[in-house]
Amino acid sequence: MFNDFAKRVGADIRTLGRSFDDKHANLENAAQLWIIAPEESLIFTSEARPLTESSKESTKLEEWVLNGGTLVIAPGYKEYIYIGPLIQKTGYALKKIDMPVADDEKIRFTLKPESTGGLLYDVNEIASFLNLPAKGNGSIFRLDGSANGSEILLTDEYGPAAVKVQLGKGVVILLADPYIFSNFLLPASDNSQFAANILAMANGKPIYFDEYHHGYQQHRTFSDVLKTPSGRGVAFLLAVAALAVYSAGRRFGQALPAPLPGKRSAAEYVVSMGLLFKRAGASDLALDVIERDFANFLSRRFHLKTMKPEEVDAQLRLMAFAERKEIVSILDEIEKLHALRRPPARRLLKLSRRIDPLKGVYE
Repeated sequence: MFNDFAKRVGADIRTLGRSFDDKHANLENAAQLWIIAPEESLIFTSEARPLTESSKESTKLEEWVLNGGTLVIAPGYKEYIYIGPLIQKTGYALKKIDMPVADDEKIRFTLKPESTGGLLYDVNEIASFLNLPAKGNGSIFRLDGSANGSEILLTDEYGPAAVKVQLGKGVVILLADPYIFSNFLLPASDNSQFAANILAMANGKPIYFDEYHHGYQQHRTFSDVLKTPSGRGVAFLLAVAALAVYSAGRRFGQALPAPLPGKRSAAEYVVSMGLLFKRAGASDLALDVIERDFANFLSRRFHLKTMKPEEVDAQLRLMAFAERKEIVSILDEIEKLHALRRPPARRLLKLSRRIDPLKGVYE
């Protein structure tokens, strides 16, 4: 949801599936880096990510910020090796506040801005949430400390929840609560406005969203594959197969003539067009095709000149057609899908399956 929101407000947001010190991460190209509640298991696994590697990440991250990068970070509720040193340099630390709660009780907090303009433009309140790590126990986190050149952005009666700290040429926006930009709080209060204000600081330059420390790692080069035991095994088998083919020096069977070109079936055409729409992300165009085809059907069968649900309903009532309610319901669904920027493929497929039986009955 956050990635989709960022793209809707015009941000050039990209997924970072590599560690910060990886030469292919290209961290220096990013104007902003967002790190929201990374997974602890990926940080403290001694074999997969030893302390020395995490130290390299800390150094790379600190250099990037000092050289002008903007880091938006919500550490979550744990201490992390690779971001801990940088958080200490901000002069702030996470302060845990425990509070008893009833079972399954959901408690939300309202954070207020400390000033107006800048990152807090058009922000009146921010929704926050109570962390429930164990049954019957709850906790919130706030920030404790101070630093020269720092600015408190959000606070409540429990203390600061978001601060902006200048480090070298760069900026660290430290959030005590990782829920602020979560799926269920992003649409709440002015959370999305706050996120949009931060994203706007990038001025259209690339923004990286860290997914590597959530376990979503990307391998983009063959050398990455060779770093894993299974990858080395596959490479060895491919090398043996290539040598076998070369040493045999002959084909695997006789040469066959190329197949003659033939006409494609209608089903193959429909499938290929559907895949084309899907890969292009042009579900809105697919909806236009479905609507145009359905409009032609209504015009031929019922002599309807409109696609407005209320007018179609009135005309079909006069004709006493049994499928009137289904036809009107389909037109309502088409209007709802048009209101979306990119209608979901599943809903388009369901819509098409509802239309096909109607055409089979009347055509």
